[in-house]
Amino acid sequence: MVLLTMVLAAPLLQAETKPNIVYIICDDLGYGDVHCLAPETSKIPTPHADRLAAEGLVFTDAHSGSSVCSPTRYGIMTGRYSWRTRLQKGVVTGFAPSLIDAKRMTVAGFLKQQGYATAAIGKWHLDFEYVNPETGERYRKQQHKTPPIGARIPDGPVHRGFDFYHGFHHARNMEAVIENDRVVEHDAVINMLPRLTRKAVEYIDSRASSDQPFFLYLPLGSPHTPIVPTPEWQGKSGLGSYGDFVMQTDHVLGAVSKALARHKMTDNTLVIFTSDNGCSKAAGIPELRAKGHLVSAHLRGSKADIWDGGHRIPFIVRWPGQVQPGTTCSELICLTDLFATVAEIVGKAVPPGTSEDSVSF
Repeated sequence: MVLLTMVLAAPLLQAETKPNIVYIICDDLGYGDVHCLAPETSKIPTPHADRLAAEGLVFTDAHSGSSVCSPTRYGIMTGRYSWRTRLQKGVVTGFAPSLIDAKRMTVAGFLKQQGYATAAIGKWHLDFEYVNPETGERYRKQQHKTPPIGARIPDGPVHRGFDFYHGFHHARNMEAVIENDRVVEHDAVINMLPRLTRKAVEYIDSRASSDQPFFLYLPLGSPHTPIVPTPEWQGKSGLGSYGDFVMQTDHVLGAVSKALARHKMTDNTLVIFTSDNGCSKAAGIPELRAKGHLVSAHLRGSKADIWDGGHRIPFIVRWPGQVQPGTTCSELICLTDLFATVAEIVGKAVPPGTSEDSVSF
């Protein structure tokens, strides 16, 4: 952890005081969408991300493992590049066996072994199957765009290291709300971001009376399409629906931060706020540029591009008493490195054959 120790305010916590760990993974949030990272060209207010940066550390050369969703998420979960799997290009689309092999240790499984409670709330996008609970038959994508209520999931997040899961697979079947290993309801897509916010706060509330550290993985579905800010956020940015949705996404960080503060958890919680790749062209990049907002700041390209704008991402860390407030680091890091980094933070070596591509920073 050479880079992180350069900006530590104090020696690393000992194992008996393991920090809570929260990953907030935005979906298609561009480097230039966070105001404090590019104040001259970012016209969308992001007060909560800006505050997190003022209270913590900004990595200015952080990269996702890919410029699209699934490969990056695979790297975050396993510390491995997705080319080691069947996914050689593009993304997965559900109704298929999990991209994470059943025997593969995830960061959630590793932290669970170290005594952590583990929860995932949000977008999974690493494939799983849907099974008819009465017949055992696999539902097929050709027959069910939206998986039916009651469908069982035999290889989802709760089978890959998480104690609790609430969320959806990916944007094209966001209506299917999953809890643990079942589809529990169908809901309008506009309700998903408020739902994830509420569930994350409820989870933090539920941990308030426990001495057990927790790992909360919060992969949002925003500001990815469908771009659906709720009525109270519509028109807030003055930049159209995308700007409004970015503001609502920033609000999730604020809600999580307030929940941690309410329970006096802030000082012992490592919060990481980042994105899975660059901003999507579906955001209306030319229209935003015409209004003075550059989604990738000074970088060339956007989501799905090999240029920096496709994979250079916001990455902000807050860990009071450990990371110096208001600092920056220009060294190169990748989201795939998170597994090894948190392993070093909790003071445990990963087993052989685990997180092969992850290097602690």
